[in-house]
Amino acid sequence: MESKTFYDFINGLRIDEFKRLVAQPENQKYTLLGLAFECGFNSKTAFYRNFKNATGLTPTLYLKQKHIQIQED
Repeated sequence: MESKTFYDFINGLRIDEFKRLVAQPENQKYTLLGLAFECGFNSKTAFYRNFKNATGLTPTLYLKQKHIQIQED
């Protein structure tokens, strides 16, 4: 079993919530960073680092692959 720190676990939940929110059409009016903050991240750096560690993709590339368009930061 892979051991995760408490913070890894929490950040994983935050990323899952980001993915859920960004997939909803009514949230396309928000920016990437706005949604990241809504999910509990408190900096762009922390969000990008944790997102890439969890998914292997940058948030922007993830959105492109999912064909999701949101407001520019």
